[in-house]
Amino acid sequence: MENVHEEGLSGSPDEALYRACIREKRTPVTLDIDLSNPFRFPPEATEGILVVRPQRPVLPQIFSTLMNAMAE
Repeated sequence: MENVHEEGLSGSPDEALYRACIREKRTPVTLDIDLSNPFRFPPEATEGILVVRPQRPVLPQIFSTLMNAMAE
């Protein structure tokens, strides 16, 4: 699993991330609700788009889990 920082895409526009996911056949997992707009980012062109909308108290746990998974 990679993240936008490792891929050199940190701070990139959503469109650039979307195109990179299509090109590399990846599924973005994001907290960014903008990627859930099917008119702007058609999911059929991708391997899927997963927008996670957790309650605020859960965010630190998600971050910790992702960081641990990337360290493996």
